[in-house]
Amino acid sequence: MAVIKLKIDKVEYDIQCKNGEEPILREIEIQINKIISDNPDIRSLPQSKMLLMISLFLAADLTELKKEIESTKLDHEKIISRLISFEKFLDKINEQ
Repeated sequence: MAVIKLKIDKVEYDIQCKNGEEPILREIEIQINKIISDNPDIRSLPQSKMLLMISLFLAADLTELKKEIESTKLDHEKIISRLISFEKFLDKINEQ
């Protein structure tokens, strides 16, 4: 296990992670600090509430991404269904 230091709003945290997880944790560190810089009002909250608000922002982003993925999945399923129908149509034409 590796230990990395993440700096969240000028506070350093030692975080244990598996080897290879460091890059994703660095990306998350950047995301969290961006949320803080984009929403300066949360800095005035106690640390536990600030971290809760950050969690809520991230959860909202995750929920939105899941909706987009589901929508895209449905679009792909429609495309595949139409391609199968078109293939059957072409097969019928070729049989004639």
